Amino acid sequence: MKKFLMFSSYLPSILNFRGDLIAAIADRGYEIHILAPDLEQFSEDHDKLMNLSYYVHSVPMQRVGTNPVADVETVIAVLRLIR
Repeated sequence: MKKFLMFSSYLPSILNFRGDLIAAIADRGYEIHILAPDLEQFSEDHDKLMNLSYYVHSVPMQRVGTNPVADVETVIAVLRLIR
């Protein structure tokens, strides 16, 4: 199965701003995977996405900042999920 990976630094924005796009991609046969930080803070949005049969993964990510160490942690977490 083809897989589509979407990153979000703020989980609630996925359905609000990209819901139609993701639905269209899923309709084309893609398995949807969403990567976002702080899933425990947004359990309602997480549940909505899971009910749509999307996979939601927690990754360390900062919405703002310029910390290269934190950025490397994000890259490593994403690479682990991709493998």
